[in-house]
Amino acid sequence: EKRGIMAKIHADYHLHTLFSPDGKNSPEEMCRAALEKGLTEIAVTDHYEFYQAGVFRDKPFTIEHMRAQQRELERCRELFAGKLTIRRGVEIGQPQCNPEAARELMEAVPFDYVIGSVHKLSDLDLGLTQYTEENIPGLAGRNLSMLYELADREDFDCMGHIDIIKRYAARQGMRVDLLDWREQLEPILRRLIERGKG
Repeated sequence: EKRGIMAKIHADYHLHTLFSPDGKNSPEEMCRAALEKGLTEIAVTDHYEFYQAGVFRDKPFTIEHMRAQQRELERCRELFAGKLTIRRGVEIGQPQCNPEAARELMEAVPFDYVIGSVHKLSDLDLGLTQYTEENIPGLAGRNLSMLYELADREDFDCMGHIDIIKRYAARQGMRVDLLDWREQLEPILRRLIERGKG
């Protein structure tokens, strides 16, 4: 590569389809869009969220719903064979809130790629929280504590959006810089490296 020229992206391993609450397109539509963009490989990583009181036994956070997603991905693998590599993935949200249900999911569904994320602090949704100068330090600290728990002991391949709190706070005009919590951030990164996680 010449200096200053951005490398072409050939793969995307963080995609959500209609099988995810925030997805807008079918797996087939996502595959066609990936090909149009010149991608050669994708991982469909629809959300599966866990909660302190137990995993919601309602769509889309059921094993049967994920099995239906997997069947649709298999259909897409056949449809786009030789054109696009399609990995069966999932983005698990705060599995440490219900490790037994997380293990049950991992044993029941054959994922190729797992993103481990924190979207909620126990049952408090970071995307639906009101951010203020007063509560940001506490929320950021709790978020980093949960990220460390995730990095330390849960089963996943790559940690997702470690700085998601920054995105949600910015939507309300608030600034969060995780380097302000370097003493909590660095152990997370070290633990990911020790465990061979992305």
